[in-house]
Amino acid sequence: MCYGLELREIEQYPIELAIRMDSCGFLIFDSKLSCQVVDTLNSAVALYHVGMRNHADKLTRVGVELLLNDFFEEIISNHEKDKKIKDALSLSQKEKARKPRNHYYNEVMHVIKLTWEKYPKASKTGLLNELSVYYHGKVSKNTLDKWIKESGAQPPRPDKYSSFELVHPQ
Repeated sequence: MCYGLELREIEQYPIELAIRMDSCGFLIFDSKLSCQVVDTLNSAVALYHVGMRNHADKLTRVGVELLLNDFFEEIISNHEKDKKIKDALSLSQKEKARKPRNHYYNEVMHVIKLTWEKYPKASKTGLLNELSVYYHGKVSKNTLDKWIKESGAQPPRPDKYSSFELVHPQ
């Protein structure tokens, strides 16, 4: 007996079975499912009973997909949250990685800026030499050159270079 109908009655009256399924809100599984899942799967069962197998198959696929989404909604949600957190951390780490790691960077760049503001005709090579002597063993010439290029701090090339002294912040 199913939905108050004998098996032979089910075969004879598939429409009545569908009506009874629809009216009692039968849950296919003991777990709580959304109405959308229940309605979709019940509709597929009803289509099977009236002989519309192709449509029932398609609707069953949709129902199963909805069912899986219901069952794994929390896991999928947690996975998406984890991915967003990992992406945010990754972006933060990429931004940190782009910045110079040498703790003298800000000090050196400030000296370069002040020196070229006071002596705009100072040569880059001369400035690199002075800085490498002043920061001996702390910052290499190549690193200083790279910092200047990346920052765009170098003024336009003058007609004639002049002598200069490093200008330190006060």
